[in-house]
Order: sequence, then C-alpha cells, then structure tokens
Amino acid sequence: MIKIDKKRRIPHDKIMSVVAFDTLEVSQNLEAAGFTPGQASGVAQVLAKTMSDSVVTRHYIDMRLAEMKGNILKWACVAVLLGQTAMIVALVKLL
Repeated sequence: MIKIDKKRRIPHDKIMSVVAFDTLEVSQNLEAAGFTPGQASGVAQVLAKTMSDSVVTRHYIDMRLAEMKGNILKWACVAVLLGQTAMIVALVKLL
C-alpha cells in the first residue's frame, strides 16, 4: 500500500510512466517483415512514443486508489454526522 503525503502532492499529469521498449529490435523485426529501414524506424518511434504516453503504471493506479479511498472515507464520515444531526434535531422537536 502506498502512503500519500498530502503536503507533497504531485499533479497527476506530472507523473511519468517508464516503459522499456526496444525500438531497435522492433525496427529490425519490421525490416525482416519487408518494411524499408525508414518505414521500420518511423513505426518503431511512433510505437515507443504512443506507449510512453498512454501506459499506466501500477504505482499510478495504487496512488489514485489510495486517494479515492480517502475521499470515500471522508464522505462516509460526513454522511454519518449529517444523519446523527438529523436524528438529534428530530428528537429535540419531539421533546
């Protein structure tokens, strides 16, 4: 479980995911399949960029889940307090 330091929050768009992607191997495989060296290199670069921009890491998911659990707990406490307040108001009116 990841502990989140609320004083040092990192904006979600600033978190980078690191993905190991061997562009040389992909390029070589594409060339072996019939692509020209320029095409193979271009496709490999586009794939590497796409993967690095869209892959979500386990750390990111754990961090977001921890934040969501905290928010759910906060709202559950608020709901309980509002319910207790309503009950107290109703009992005071009955007296």
